[in-house]
Amino acid sequence: MVLPKINYVFTVATLATTLGFATAVTIESRQSTSFVKTSGQQFTLDGRKFTVAGSNAYWIPQLANDNDMTIAFKDLQKAGLTTLRTWGFNEVTSPSGTYYQIWNGKTAKINTGADGLGRFDTVVAQAKAANIRLIVALTNNWNEYGGMDVYVKQLLGKEEHDLFYTDDTVKAAYRNYIREFVGRYKNEPTIMAWELANEPRCKGKTEVTTGTCTTKTITNWATEMSAYIKSIAPNHLVAVGDEGFFNRPKASTYLDRGDMGIDFADNLNHVQCQQETNKPVILEEFGVTSPYNPLSTYTLWWETMIFSHLTGYLICSRAVASTKAQTSAKERDRRVVQLTTKEILEIPPNSGAQFYRGVGKMFMQEPRSTIENSLRNQEKELTNDINNLAKKIKYHEKQLSDSQAQMRDIFHAAENR
Repeated sequence: MVLPKINYVFTVATLATTLGFATAVTIESRQSTSFVKTSGQQFTLDGRKFTVAGSNAYWIPQLANDNDMTIAFKDLQKAGLTTLRTWGFNEVTSPSGTYYQIWNGKTAKINTGADGLGRFDTVVAQAKAANIRLIVALTNNWNEYGGMDVYVKQLLGKEEHDLFYTDDTVKAAYRNYIREFVGRYKNEPTIMAWELANEPRCKGKTEVTTGTCTTKTITNWATEMSAYIKSIAPNHLVAVGDEGFFNRPKASTYLDRGDMGIDFADNLNHVQCQQETNKPVILEEFGVTSPYNPLSTYTLWWETMIFSHLTGYLICSRAVASTKAQTSAKERDRRVVQLTTKEILEIPPNSGAQFYRGVGKMFMQEPRSTIENSLRNQEKELTNDINNLAKKIKYHEKQLSDSQAQMRDIFHAAENR
């Protein structure tokens, strides 16, 4: 999603042990077979703080070569990162690549073969070997890799996107998919969290709706489906996967278009409401494109996130704008961005290892621990300055009080003469 003028993208997620609406500061390198949990505004692993620091890679399950996948996860690990967000969906009507559900008319069949859930087994195994936790989205608001519109079209023969959230037949089909997919990994701690959808909105690609969808529609759906996931996998965290909109319809900026989907202000107000609701908040997708300097821009954003105590971040993995002349949206969407300290290069999506090496260079160029220590020192200096200022104020207050007392004594002495 492109924001005007500065070309950056982001998705915000709130994760909790239940969805009632409800950076890398500390890098966890130890191997663990425990589930990531929440404790107030933090994630924990084995009773210690767990920091979500990582990236998005929707294309990881589509890699045909296991070695490419291995290298990608190892490079992610070498970069000191902890978490990867990827897609646990691909709806098709005819076999193509890696797919998890195939439709024949109104009948959907889960693909448990080597090119289906068997392939996602490999993703989980590779992540586990690299000690990387996964956040997995279960469907898409958009048409890429199937998504919500496939359910609506196949089951109802209609195009109204928001029927996905309200029609009982569609919801039953989605619950069936959840039961099979989530149920397969319910005891797997490598899965940190499930997301109900990638960027759920009232409108999809075609923008055709019933005209009745509101933020409440999606909130009700999210409450229902998150509870269903928790009934299957109580040890896993659940998030909506929404974009963090504030519901300010009169505002002109993209950020405030709450009417598009989730009313984020009703649930969270980013940092402020992370504190008010005492739940973790992750900045899930954010990125910057040329001509903005990636390293300096990301460093500033990371410092802001750390200083504001957001729980974690996942950098976006692909370009929303090209450094070269554009050809087509389809071609643009196939490209993955390699983030380096000097420039942004377009590379094919199967070059996962190259991408993560680029990300690793950026993260390792300015280690999160260095930034955290710097911020802590700045905080100490600021605290000392404030304390010193307070002492000076008290000193001058005492001086003023003493002067006033002396003046009173002088006046009293003059009156008694």
